Amino acid sequence: MINNNTFVAILTFNEQSNIIDCIRSINNCNFNEIAIFDGGSIDNTISLVKEIGIRFEIHEGSSISERRALALNYAINNNFEYVLFVDADQRLLDINTGKKAEEIFKQEKLLAGVQLNLIIPNDQNNFNYWQLGFYSRHRLITSNFGLKKVIGTPCFFKISIVKDFKYNVGNILGPSDDTFFCKEISNAGFLLKSINVNCTEIVRASLKSTLKKAYWYGIGDAEYVINETNSKNKRNHLFHVFVRNPIINPLKNINKFIGFYFIFGIARVAGFIYYFTLRPKKYLTKS
Repeated sequence: MINNNTFVAILTFNEQSNIIDCIRSINNCNFNEIAIFDGGSIDNTISLVKEIGIRFEIHEGSSISERRALALNYAINNNFEYVLFVDADQRLLDINTGKKAEEIFKQEKLLAGVQLNLIIPNDQNNFNYWQLGFYSRHRLITSNFGLKKVIGTPCFFKISIVKDFKYNVGNILGPSDDTFFCKEISNAGFLLKSINVNCTEIVRASLKSTLKKAYWYGIGDAEYVINETNSKNKRNHLFHVFVRNPIINPLKNINKFIGFYFIFGIARVAGFIYYFTLRPKKYLTKS
């Protein structure tokens, strides 16, 4: 059955290697309306999207937060019940994803958003060390089903609740915009949770790409600490960046992935220091 209740938004920037398979996985779940919000890709992302007839918008030089806000506004203005954010490197695995998410929303009136469960694909024997490290990290983040203060992609939001909250507010332009968005939702008394509906992610397959991803997270950490007004939350996040990620997580995973967790944590610290110190503007089109 075609799902007409959910608007699916994919935010892209130079995703030619991922976008087609991402769209196919969404189509397999029978969502009726999908749109691309692109930050000005200079590869073949848009030409590939044109070939298969998916609606797209190009907002050259825009931040990820600006495009997220545009997607949310589109869902609001076109009377959708839900918006589903999916990254281009993610794949939906359950053909009943939309139906299952809607059933969970109907069970809890205060539920504003749900995050899907990122799992390792079946062909894990073909994965290298860095890929397996990312999937190990995913298990730490999403496999603990239940209430959350912050959720990440792929995620559904219920429009009737989140229409009164905003992305792209003030100085929040980059990777921490969803953190602040979720914070405002939680502070208003609404609920967020992780659910057992499976998806997967085409994770980074090299040391270089692992460092790049962790560095990006560090930028988001710094943006969060700079703009967070609650001193306790600032302290908790600084502990997360400087202690939990580079020290505690590796010690909790004293196995073959201890190196992955340590390297990921240190690169995240480096991204934090870079952004906190220099406050650059040129990371904004990152998808």
